[in-house]
Amino acid sequence: MALWPWGSGGLPGRVDLLDTQNDPLTAAPVTGRRRFLGLLAGGAAVLGGAGLFWRLLLPSPLDAKELTLLRRAVDHLVPRGHAPGALDLGIDRGVAEALNATRQFRRLARLGLAWLDDAAGERSDWEHAFLSCLAQPTDVPPRIFFQWLRNETFGRYYADPRSWAGLSITHPPQPMGYPDYRSAPGAMAARS
Repeated sequence: MALWPWGSGGLPGRVDLLDTQNDPLTAAPVTGRRRFLGLLAGGAAVLGGAGLFWRLLLPSPLDAKELTLLRRAVDHLVPRGHAPGALDLGIDRGVAEALNATRQFRRLARLGLAWLDDAAGERSDWEHAFLSCLAQPTDVPPRIFFQWLRNETFGRYYADPRSWAGLSITHPPQPMGYPDYRSAPGAMAARS
């Protein structure tokens, strides 16, 4: 083969890229049924690849099974006790909306929920699933999903004033505690 598309420049032993007489691909033009089938197969491959591309780019919202798994996980993170549980306050719906709003989270949620479901096993042992998830390296999807799910669930739960019924606070807890006080403001007012 010549290195230059305009020919070999007269060098012996080189083949011209524009030489169609000795090229087996252009020696007999493909017509009729073979050409049609080739175009049809190529078009199907392009459309199939485009469909896969869109499915990966824009995954569908979580299905009923995944939403059930998400409800179980959220309920297990904040169960009903002295205060209402996360399901009582609709925290699971807010978390599901947050997951469905972003395509990256949908893919992460699918991987994380499937992993948690497998780890929980037939007995639905969520404690084992959560602990084995925390034993994973910090950069694997199940752990990343669990940390996101835990932070999102707790953040939404404690931001809701209805969750404070079992606590002795009247406002959301501060991220760093109570930096201006030795104890919670409510406890100081009760002592005065």
